[in-house]
Amino acid sequence: GTAVTGIVHRVSGQLGLHRRMVGQVSQLDLQLALVRNGFGLAIVQGTLAESAPGVAVAELVEPRLRWSVSLASRVPGPANPAAAALLTHLSPPPPVPATAAGPRASGIPPG
Repeated sequence: GTAVTGIVHRVSGQLGLHRRMVGQVSQLDLQLALVRNGFGLAIVQGTLAESAPGVAVAELVEPRLRWSVSLASRVPGPANPAAAALLTHLSPPPPVPATAAGPRASGIPPG
């Protein structure tokens, strides 16, 4: 299965839900086509579902479903400037040292 399938299995068990799954597809466009034609429902990324014509969308609020995604590369580190820019964009900002968190670091003059 897919990452979403594993999450749905885990969360369903935690909630005590019994699902009757008779089929599964991993191609997102096929999932939405099957839903649009009355063959069940699908858990997909919200922005994808919202842009699909003829599909009703309901946001899953509780429990929050989350999964990690990774960036795969054939070499360690960025292979070109575009990959380096993407990694910089996706990386969290470095933590602010405790000594720099005072008023001067924030741009507020002391006093």
